[in-house]
Amino acid sequence: MDAPTPAIAPPTTLLPLTPPLDNIPATPLMQRVSERYAEIHRLREATWTISAIARRFGMDRKTVRRYLSNDLDMLIASARDRRPRQIDPYRPYIQQRFTDGCTNATQIYREIREHGFRGNHQAVRLYVRSLRGGTAATEASRPIPSPRKITSWIMRPRDTLSDDEQSQLDEARIACPDIATACDLARVFTGLVRDRRGHLLAAWIREAETNGPAPVRGFAGFLRQDWDAVLAGMTLAYSSGVVEGHVNRLRRSSGRCTAGDHSGSCAPASCCDRDRCGRVVHAPAERTILKMGTARVTCLGMRLIDSDGHGIELRVTDYQFPDAAHMGKRRSWLIVEGTANCPQGAWTFRWQALTPEDAIALATWLRDFARSPDGGQQADDSLEFIEPNLAFAVTRADAHQIALQIRLDLEFSPPWRKRNRAGDPFTVVCRMTPEALLTASTEWTADITPYPPWTPGE
Repeated sequence: MDAPTPAIAPPTTLLPLTPPLDNIPATPLMQRVSERYAEIHRLREATWTISAIARRFGMDRKTVRRYLSNDLDMLIASARDRRPRQIDPYRPYIQQRFTDGCTNATQIYREIREHGFRGNHQAVRLYVRSLRGGTAATEASRPIPSPRKITSWIMRPRDTLSDDEQSQLDEARIACPDIATACDLARVFTGLVRDRRGHLLAAWIREAETNGPAPVRGFAGFLRQDWDAVLAGMTLAYSSGVVEGHVNRLRRSSGRCTAGDHSGSCAPASCCDRDRCGRVVHAPAERTILKMGTARVTCLGMRLIDSDGHGIELRVTDYQFPDAAHMGKRRSWLIVEGTANCPQGAWTFRWQALTPEDAIALATWLRDFARSPDGGQQADDSLEFIEPNLAFAVTRADAHQIALQIRLDLEFSPPWRKRNRAGDPFTVVCRMTPEALLTASTEWTADITPYPPWTPGE
């Protein structure tokens, strides 16, 4: 008589990781994400802009960037586990029962019902089936903290974080080296500001520009642009907050300033000056404008501002990809920032909105209209670019005045009408003399000279 076959002990552990992407059964969701991933990368390689791809698929540009910056398996895993499920807290128990040899979904369902489970039987049956097929993770996925939440953990003092918050921040630092570097730099900078250790600022900026992620490098670059003021603010015990408060109170109480001129400028008399045509405007030396009534922002570069203070100021800060290995990519887009002012309010903006070729075309367009306002040398009275953030049009021009429409869309839109899709730009109108427009063209040419376009063969 044959010896009885020994019983096979159930496995003591489950698969520790989610199986490879090729082993996961295909679903409509996976197919949709895979097809969209391939199409977005194909269009990007064909030099489509992110805005154009977003309009093609009816998606937000942040979603397009997520498809471009993440691997396909990460996107699919995120899509599969996007929301917590009622069964998630009971997965360890179900896995333990499955390991013990209980593979009956109905029996497991009855047991977890006694422990407070309020989901349906179908969810348990599907999860047990995934255990049989080896496609289940060993534990419920932990929700990924949002960027806003991670930022709040970084900026708060360490002793104010709970144990769970500190644990999640540590996990984020381990998973993303850029977050770890940004966290360390932010906490050091906070200490410099609070303790007024301005003598260490130069070393911090060098470290940020050398090892920091791109947003931190950009912040360090802005500190260099106003070095004396920043250093004084981080060294001296004096503060201009009281003065700023009084200035803001006077602006809001008087509404209009009495600069001795009928131009309607809302700037105090002490910060007014004469423009190129002899009219009172904001002083070019400061070029200071209020953002939503409180914050002061300085912008140099090209000034398209009329006698009423309406218009925009533009400047180029850098290439979008200054560290790219290929020269063609390095010189592909320019980061443009500036301020806008109109009767409804004032605001600032910043975006990679122009190519170097676009910037040159803008300088040429302004110069041609300034030299021949009636359009004798200008074929078109409007100018548009690849990105829809910025556009120009001339509605009326003669030998004495040019009515210029400046159309601002998407990231350049005012904060009270932010838009995710292009097509209805906000228009700022300024009226300038041909001489002022020619000067603006010269300013813009000087501003973009350090950022030439790429020519094949470089």
